[in-house]
Amino acid sequence: MAQVKYRYPFLTCRRSVTAMCRPNNSGLGKAFRNVRLLGDAEELFSRAVDLYFGCGKRKNRRLAFQLCLRAARMGHVDAAYNAGYSLFEGVGTRCDRRTALTLWTFAAEHGDASAQYALGTCYRDGVGVRRDMAIAAHWFRKSAASDNEVAQHALGWAYLRGAGVAGNASKAFKWFRRAALQGDVDAQRDMGFMYLKGRGVRKDFRKAFWWFRRAALKGDAGAMYELGVCYARGESVRPNMRRANYWYRKAAEKGHRLAQYTLGLHILYGEGTRKDPRAAVLWLKRAQAQGNKAAATVLRKLNKERTKSGPSAPCKEGGGEAALLNRERVENGG
Repeated sequence: MAQVKYRYPFLTCRRSVTAMCRPNNSGLGKAFRNVRLLGDAEELFSRAVDLYFGCGKRKNRRLAFQLCLRAARMGHVDAAYNAGYSLFEGVGTRCDRRTALTLWTFAAEHGDASAQYALGTCYRDGVGVRRDMAIAAHWFRKSAASDNEVAQHALGWAYLRGAGVAGNASKAFKWFRRAALQGDVDAQRDMGFMYLKGRGVRKDFRKAFWWFRRAALKGDAGAMYELGVCYARGESVRPNMRRANYWYRKAAEKGHRLAQYTLGLHILYGEGTRKDPRAAVLWLKRAQAQGNKAAATVLRKLNKERTKSGPSAPCKEGGGEAALLNRERVENGG
């Protein structure tokens, strides 16, 4: 089951609206026996936040959810989003995604950007509802207009794929850029791809490198791998196989399978590093375990030739055999 990606799992802001739902205390008698709060939605939500995070007292997420739900039933928008989150993930209560989506819909219709993004993700991935890319794009657009960077990134992918909206690479670039400038690391990596491929913008290897580096410094494995390719091929920088291997290793250690395969080849053939067949095989096996077919092919060849001195020397042109590999692009979105 696909997971909804949350940036703000339990909000701490304070925002109320006039009551939109009829108060309903059924089933909450025990929970409120010792809670002397009489219907003030803002105070209920504030108390729920304190209990959720354990501010000045022990955490009690079950009671936090119950207080949040009561505030939501009184029309508190933030409480509706957070009660929905608890129900969706089963935090402090049993999992009930149908009710969660009802609460998120209420919050989304009253302008909550996090609820709008969460709804969009559910419709995009078909989690709890029938998959509908047009409805997903609608909610992503609403959330993106409120400067929610993860929604802006998701909307950019909708335009790039033509999912629920007419495909438009220029609009995709626009939304990626807005998200990237707000610090969204996935958008920063994808800005690098847009400049690299010339999608919605003129090709610019220097800007692609800049965005890849920005995302890589925040720990994005895909961007780390792309920096390695830039150094290996000399795209906007002087070719430097040692530097390429540094970024390949950083990405490989984070589980990037193509980086593991490429690093394994470099170590096997001594590209920018000393040869170490044992270490090379370990990296190739890691890549194979993640489904990299090229790594499996190399390992089979090595097994057949294990009594020999090794495979023929790699091609030196263009930064080595591994550097000549096609890049594995991120085409599946956040």
